[in-house]
Amino acid sequence: CLHGGGGSHDQMSAIGLAPVADENNFIAVYPNAINNHWNDGRDSQVHKEQDQLIDDVDFVMTVVAKVREEYAVDDQQIFVMGVSNGGFMTQRLAMEHSETFSAAGVIIASMGQAIEKDFHPELPVSVLYMNGTADPLVPYTGGPLTLDLFPKLRKRRGTPLEDRGSCVATDVAVQHWLDRNGLESKPTVTNVDDTVKTDSSRIELSLWTGGERNTAVALYKVIGGGHGLPGKPNMLPRVTGQTNQDINGLAEIWKFFQTHHRDAQQETTKAGR
Repeated sequence: CLHGGGGSHDQMSAIGLAPVADENNFIAVYPNAINNHWNDGRDSQVHKEQDQLIDDVDFVMTVVAKVREEYAVDDQQIFVMGVSNGGFMTQRLAMEHSETFSAAGVIIASMGQAIEKDFHPELPVSVLYMNGTADPLVPYTGGPLTLDLFPKLRKRRGTPLEDRGSCVATDVAVQHWLDRNGLESKPTVTNVDDTVKTDSSRIELSLWTGGERNTAVALYKVIGGGHGLPGKPNMLPRVTGQTNQDINGLAEIWKFFQTHHRDAQQETTKAGR
């Protein structure tokens, strides 16, 4: 479970996954990134020096290996999820280590534009996206990532926006996994009950099932939603936009992992005479 940029493992462990883990008997692991930043493949100029020095893919895989050594882990049910910077890192891990992760949850994030050309997962992976169409930090339609906390002051001073890399559109990232998993049919589309009207958002869920080794792809399109995990408090609405409250995002992610993770490879042999 990977924290966002500027966050930490302590913050991520406090978002509410522990009760879900306790109820469903799974191990939740919260790695901590150096300087609170994951090298997620966005080619960010702000973090260029660190990204050239730090191999976070190797780090996370080392953490996974250590957990597998010390605990009873079902190798078919190793999942990765993350928010924002951690969501981009989740996307990269699913692409580069599909042999390990059978499902992934990419939250308020997409795919780094710089690594899109390297999209060649060895195995199919079930992937869930949960993104807001009005996210001011990670554009749903793709493009440069911006962090403009004080736009009037910045413009008055003539300070350019920092280059934090670019992402592909959410729909483009979804299509990559649909193609990889062999999902050609139309999705089942569900309009989630808009039970909380004050959050100025609603959710449209598209679910593609029946892919290679029973994989699936899900898109929780938070229409009007901003840069926040659905179901969590909205701390900075002026900066991050609206956070949807119609669902418990963490519970939905776990339900997807349990229902749609990749099946084990079935070995077939011919009986000899």
